[in-house]
Amino acid sequence: MTLVLRQWICRGAGCNDTSEEYIPDVQQWMNAIGYHSLWMMTGAAAMTGIVICLSLLHLIFVSTLISDEKIRSELYWVVLMPPVIVVCGFTGMVLPRAALFLYAIALVYYMICIFVLVCLMNTLNGSRKSMCEKLMAKGERISIRIYPFACWLTCFEDFLPTEENFRRFEVLVFQSPIVRILLEILNITVFMELSSRKHMYFQISNFAAMISMFIGSYGSYVIVPVGASLLHEYRFLLLFRIVDFCQLFWSVQKFVGDLCGILDWVPSIAHDSIKLPSSAEAQFYICFLLCVEMLFVSLLATFCFQPSRCAFFDKHRKRNAMGNADECAEDGCVSDVEAESGAEDGDDDDVQQQHLRSDESE
Repeated sequence: MTLVLRQWICRGAGCNDTSEEYIPDVQQWMNAIGYHSLWMMTGAAAMTGIVICLSLLHLIFVSTLISDEKIRSELYWVVLMPPVIVVCGFTGMVLPRAALFLYAIALVYYMICIFVLVCLMNTLNGSRKSMCEKLMAKGERISIRIYPFACWLTCFEDFLPTEENFRRFEVLVFQSPIVRILLEILNITVFMELSSRKHMYFQISNFAAMISMFIGSYGSYVIVPVGASLLHEYRFLLLFRIVDFCQLFWSVQKFVGDLCGILDWVPSIAHDSIKLPSSAEAQFYICFLLCVEMLFVSLLATFCFQPSRCAFFDKHRKRNAMGNADECAEDGCVSDVEAESGAEDGDDDDVQQQHLRSDESE
């Protein structure tokens, strides 16, 4: 994709140079790194440590406050998303030669998390069959006119939320990480054979991966909002939007970074002794932004999905309920059930008194 953009946009004497751009190894890179780049790398290391600590806290909450084993196992994928992605970003800053490969790993993990969320949606609703029965009872429909992918498909009617229809859209979501993994394996194989990425195959591979990603995103946009309408207490739609926004922003900033690198809009990050290619310099800033994004996502998730605010943590609610019951027993207060029964007895007494008064008057 970078080569296609270069040939389309770049004009000038140096644009005809298609020789392979040299990227230094880690030892050369550490010796030639600039001061502001070193400060950025230090900040990225600090953010990586914070994200890992917050993720450990999230893992403790999930492992100790959720009773359902299947829900725990699926949430582990989502909880581990920030540390995995931030490690890919920080490592890409330290190892410029591995930055593109780490970018692919991060993108594949995003896609896997999207599919795991679709499976988690079925689990929280009991099963796919149970979810479809609830949606049918509420009169919900599956709309394929999803902005911005297919909002112009006005000639198609909405689908019934049946198991078969849900399964079809789940296949669209699941194909995205599978296709991406296969393409990356082929990319590594071709690169080892050619020792260069300046080949038309890589442009075709990137285009196919982008189409596959759009198809997977479309499938998730169709079914997740429908199924999440039954899971408001879990804040499930917010969780999906966070993961989806991370995937979208990561893909867009990679494209913008490559474009800025082609136009030489990226500030130099090394001394004059070693000149990094513009694409590698752009990738350095992209990896730094990735660390910033994962820190923001970790803080947001810590605030929005506290055990007291989210129905995922059923053990926390049970502990609070038992604690309130113990306090009532110690203080001699009346529980809600006893209060309701007392109110009903009081109403019965009032009715009996009214009957007695009416008899006396007669």
